Amino acid sequence: MSKQLLPTDAQIVALFWQRDEDALRLTEQKYRSYLLAVANNILHDRADAEECLNDTYLDAWNTIPPARPAVLVAYLVTIIRRRALDTYRRLHRQKRGGHLEVLPVDELTNDLPAAPCDADEAYHRAMGEAISDYLRSLPERQRAIFISRYYLCRPVAEIARTLGISRSTVQKQLVIIKDGLRKKLESEDISI
Repeated sequence: MSKQLLPTDAQIVALFWQRDEDALRLTEQKYRSYLLAVANNILHDRADAEECLNDTYLDAWNTIPPARPAVLVAYLVTIIRRRALDTYRRLHRQKRGGHLEVLPVDELTNDLPAAPCDADEAYHRAMGEAISDYLRSLPERQRAIFISRYYLCRPVAEIARTLGISRSTVQKQLVIIKDGLRKKLESEDISI
């Protein structure tokens, strides 16, 4: 079945709400390769990525309903990304002798001020809105670089190849973007 014949996200979400197992089959057909790529960008291991994918499908089944995501792929990426990050950290804990490399998400948070220990839901919502506002203010290429690196955990070389620019340009843009984000958050008295 070709992708253009697959139902829309809204139709798939409706199937989840009806508890119709076709929702899982259609989600698999439509998003499997993309979700696996996200998990593999973090884990660099196909078997672990596959496990995260299966857990993502289960999480989607268990959370839709009550959730009704408007953009199913974004909802699924959020789930698989969290699963993959948790798996990566579990597999690479120092106490187990593993080497914990710095992940792009850690790279980002290391360069921004730390959130207070007592941060509440309102604080995190304000932080999310500030980051979203900042990303909307960026030129399209910078926004693509940020999302590719820090949300999808893509390697710098892959981002450069995809955008047709040099690796050094991507790295310079990441420094500029992070600096701008830090200033935006500081101006709103928000830290990560």
